[in-house]
Amino acid sequence: MAERIKELSKQTAKVFGADAAVTIEEGYPVLVNHKESTAIFEKISQDIIGGKQVKANHPPLMGCEDFAYYAEQIPGMFWFLGIRPPEAKDYPHNHHAKFDFNDDAVTIGIEMHCEIARRFASLWGK
Repeated sequence: MAERIKELSKQTAKVFGADAAVTIEEGYPVLVNHKESTAIFEKISQDIIGGKQVKANHPPLMGCEDFAYYAEQIPGMFWFLGIRPPEAKDYPHNHHAKFDFNDDAVTIGIEMHCEIARRFASLWGK
């Protein structure tokens, strides 16, 4: 992809009688969830939250996350805790000026984290 961007930039510049220099700085690594960890998480979330509320196989996002560095070294998976109130059709993202944390999500988030820790700890003990 980087080479294609460089090539297109140079060709576009040439059409207009100019030169183009492209420098692409590598950023965060791609965050890839560990397959087996994700399967365990999906089971936990189904057990705690239930089918309709669990959104598995979320489409890829173009954001970046520090957790990607951990996931390169050890098996892991990244997940989102949805906090939009059920009656809301849309909800401001966490960096939006109108964002308001839904306190009702805290209980589910704590329960999920505790159960994830408990089940993974039992797997490591085998």
